[in-house]
Amino acid sequence: MFSSSPLSPPSDYDVILDAYGKLISHTPPGLSIKVLRAMLDFAPSESGKINIAHEILSSQDISCLGDYYMNTMILPLRASGGKTAPQSHPSGIDSVNDIATTLDPSSRNFQRTLKQQLLLRDDNRCIITGTFDRGKYALLPDTERNSLALNRVLTDDTQACHIVPFVIADFDDSSVCSAAAIWDAIIRMFPEVAREGDGNFNFINDHSNAITLTADLHRSFGRFDFIMESTGVPHQYHLKHFNTISTRQLRDFPTIMMVHLQAHDNRWPLPSPRLLALHTAIGNIWHASGMADYVEKILREVDSVRCFSKDGSTDVRFLRVLMAF
Repeated sequence: MFSSSPLSPPSDYDVILDAYGKLISHTPPGLSIKVLRAMLDFAPSESGKINIAHEILSSQDISCLGDYYMNTMILPLRASGGKTAPQSHPSGIDSVNDIATTLDPSSRNFQRTLKQQLLLRDDNRCIITGTFDRGKYALLPDTERNSLALNRVLTDDTQACHIVPFVIADFDDSSVCSAAAIWDAIIRMFPEVAREGDGNFNFINDHSNAITLTADLHRSFGRFDFIMESTGVPHQYHLKHFNTISTRQLRDFPTIMMVHLQAHDNRWPLPSPRLLALHTAIGNIWHASGMADYVEKILREVDSVRCFSKDGSTDVRFLRVLMAF
């Protein structure tokens, strides 16, 4: 005899498996579908993976959902400057207005102070290569400079590098909803980020959202040429690099491709593992989905001919988003 009791709700595993199935059955598997697949693969938390799976299963147009995450989360997190051009969530349901009421624009006036405080925390060095800050080196007494020279310590310009880019907090009254839309997309994939700082997303200039890097590695970090994957040991990270990084930069990476972060001044907290996990997830999605190659192709077309392809193959819709950065 069949039981009349109601069916149990699907387990989280079943939901995720069904979401993969829906993506696999979608033809053709365009870039937006590959982005969603990569989001399922690399979501930085189990709750985020489940959130994404539910969105995929409930979406009437998963290509549109993939476009939303490309334009509203991934591209803004790779931005090095300029204004972002996010779009509304396809479902029409979001928390943008609620988030907007909590946001305050961050000031670049604090950047110099932040850099000096990070140098104290990070022992005046790039956390990846150990390169000593050139300005701080010049202020050292001769004995300390000689000691560094004997140990073949290199010097160079260093910068305060934001993990979640500063550009997201660089807004005015007319663009606050755009910033809020980016945060709304982020917490769908990684809800734990909402617990950072004071819980209202105003942590861009916090020490937990910044690391000391050389100027060229700062650019590479923002482009996702390399990411810092947690090893499971507190504040220890494996350096994963992609083929977009230069061999010259790799020459200066530690041989074991591992860094263990230490606070040399305990007044300033170490980088947040949650925020580094977010950067790592987006970097993996950026490359695994093919977005990195696709964006490079479009920018190469624009740079080489400064016009659209005659055969109409240039993705004008996507190009409009790229030009916002």
